[in-house]
Amino acid sequence: PNVDFGFSFNAVTNTLAGDGRDDDGGAAGRIVQGSLRQFMTNANALSGANTMRFVPAEPTNATGDGGNWWRIDATVALPPLNDADTTVDGTAYDPTGATRNDNPGAVGTGGTVGVDGIPLTQVPRSELQIDGSGLVIIDDGGGVIPHRTTVRALSITEAGSQAIRVNNISQVAPVADDIVLEDLIIGMPPFWQPQTLPTGTSTGIHLNATNRAVLRDSLIGWTNGRTLNLETSTDAVISGSEFRDTNEDVIDIYEGSSGTLFENNRVSGGLNWAMDITVNSNTTLRNNTIDSAGDGVGQTGGVRLLGPGSTIDRNVFSNNNGPAIAIAGTM
Repeated sequence: PNVDFGFSFNAVTNTLAGDGRDDDGGAAGRIVQGSLRQFMTNANALSGANTMRFVPAEPTNATGDGGNWWRIDATVALPPLNDADTTVDGTAYDPTGATRNDNPGAVGTGGTVGVDGIPLTQVPRSELQIDGSGLVIIDDGGGVIPHRTTVRALSITEAGSQAIRVNNISQVAPVADDIVLEDLIIGMPPFWQPQTLPTGTSTGIHLNATNRAVLRDSLIGWTNGRTLNLETSTDAVISGSEFRDTNEDVIDIYEGSSGTLFENNRVSGGLNWAMDITVNSNTTLRNNTIDSAGDGVGQTGGVRLLGPGSTIDRNVFSNNNGPAIAIAGTM
């Protein structure tokens, strides 16, 4: 009757399939149309770029502090992403294409950081929360490298081992901004609600064997372990973000990582070191504020350097329970 129909592999319209449900068991790869799980399955199966478009066709199902948002209760882990040119974006749109703002406001302490007083912008409150599962971006071992992957505008809570894990992206030559993580709220729901430790997320973000990863404009905290791990990763750029309140070091840059630029961030809280930087990491710390880290028991304080080659420039250290900068290990 003269009706035009269309279909999008990239549209996310509901908060279903967090439990791994399959509404069409007879069709391979077809799970719950319009779900985040279906989008990730589609992105892995289809060649070419896939950019998630969140156009919710159902009312918000979570509320707090005067805002409303959509929450996916993930009791079964989401599938890993292993295809290039994929964007997971929690920005909400209405059917006309206008951006929705059902959860107005921003989170984070804001203010300025570093000796130069760089403004630290608060993170907009997310419209979409994933509760109970993290996102894994990983080489599938089949020669497909998930370059040019972006994750933005999400809240991730109770994620288990890692809220976001990026693994084995360095098997080919580096590409600028290969992995981009931005406007994320990790460790608490998308309003200002600091959590009581321990929580259900062990690590905020783990970058393992990556080249040119970018993390910016995010709030990451309230984890059982580190808010950020860099392991065997080269030339990561971490900027404009807040890392806070953990049961261990707030941030670790492991041996094997090199060329990290860490600038214009705030690092606070944590029972051990605010930042623990291992041998020969060639890290640059510039215009950060590092405060209130360590419990004063054992090895605690601001920044610990375990080897040569790093630069510490125009950082502000205050109220740390231990030395602002400790130099140890083989020099």
